[in-house]
This record gives sequence, structure tokens and C-alpha cells, in this order.
Amino acid sequence: MTRIVVDIKTWVFYLLTGDKSVARLLRLITKNKVVNLLSKKLLDQLTEMVSTSPVRLKVEPSLAKEFITLLIGKSKFIRPTSEIKRKVEKSDEEYVNMAIDGKSSYIITAEVGRFLKVDGYKKINVIELESFLENFED
Repeated sequence: MTRIVVDIKTWVFYLLTGDKSVARLLRLITKNKVVNLLSKKLLDQLTEMVSTSPVRLKVEPSLAKEFITLLIGKSKFIRPTSEIKRKVEKSDEEYVNMAIDGKSSYIITAEVGRFLKVDGYKKINVIELESFLENFED
């Protein structure tokens, strides 16, 4: 089964906008068509992001809580131990190490340029959400 690592900014974008592409990705995860990988560190960052300003002011707290509960229940938690051998932003190391240890095929992000040095490394594809979704049916 396809394993993915999703940039937390993609999740926040969904909470702020209700974006249909992210909603479709959530359906794939809840239907067990893809495995979302998550680490405690990224979950903590996501939780902090949705509970602080300005996101907190724009997202209904009950929606944020329900969303995070869904992610916790439907994600496979990884405790990354790898250390990437390529130079990436410090803030992106967790994504890459998690993809390596979780044997993920994809890092899904709207900011592909941040991960250019990673694309293809250890068979990890860095891809935008819309491109990823082209490969899947609901």
C-alpha cells in the first residue's frame, strides 16, 4: 500500500479553506487506500499551529479537534531514527527522516522547491497534492 508523508501546512490549508483536494486525500486515508505517516513531533507542530493565532481565530476549535482525532486514528506513527545525508532545511528533516524510516513513496507538499534535494533520494518522490491524486480513484 502506498505510504505518504504530508506537509502539515497542507493540513492547515484544508482546515482554513475546506479544500476539495485535501478532502479527497482524507477520504483515501480513511478508506485505507493510502497510509498516512505521522510522527509525534509533526502532530505536536500541527496541534500547536491550529491552536495558536492566526489559525486559531479562523478554525472552529471543534473542527480542529475532530480533524486531529481523525489523523491520530488513521495515521501510522513513526519515530524517525534516520538522518538524511543531504542538506535540507532543519525544519524539513523530520519529513525526510520519517519518509525514509516509514518507507514512504511520497512527500506531499505545496512547496516542492523546499525538497528539491530530496526528490528521488531513497525512492522518495516529492509531489504536489493534485499530481499525487491523479494516480488514485476514490
